[in-house]
Amino acid sequence: MLAIQGGQAFREVRNEISIDGAALKAEWTLRPSRSEDLRAGLELILNLLAPDAPDRYFVFPDQPEKPRLNWTGEAHGDCIALVDEWLDVRINVRVRPAPTWWIYPIFTVSQSEGGFEKVYQGSSILPHWPAREEVNATLRMEFGPAR
Repeated sequence: MLAIQGGQAFREVRNEISIDGAALKAEWTLRPSRSEDLRAGLELILNLLAPDAPDRYFVFPDQPEKPRLNWTGEAHGDCIALVDEWLDVRINVRVRPAPTWWIYPIFTVSQSEGGFEKVYQGSSILPHWPAREEVNATLRMEFGPAR
């Protein structure tokens, strides 16, 4: 439950998660307590390696560019994909209704013999929607070959 100053933002949050073969499905419902200028989202952390390698990238519908996994930005549409050609893996993430996506890499800092290192840990993918009224969303992640 998310709390805001003066009370709770949502009176009900419901998640149902199921697995079907090589797919994961989540159905998500939020009911706000009152009309506020809020956004609701479901953060996904997906961990693939070598974020700046040319064979590891995001795929966005209707965009010819394929930004690498260390990309930061905002995207629109109901589906994105993460691809790792070296491992021959593709993760399709489809969300309905179509959200706005915030995407950014997650890095940690570690100390090694050579000094401090910035290490990629994964990508945060946050589909989100306005939450003035009830939000009903379905997320489906499908895992398959890159090609």
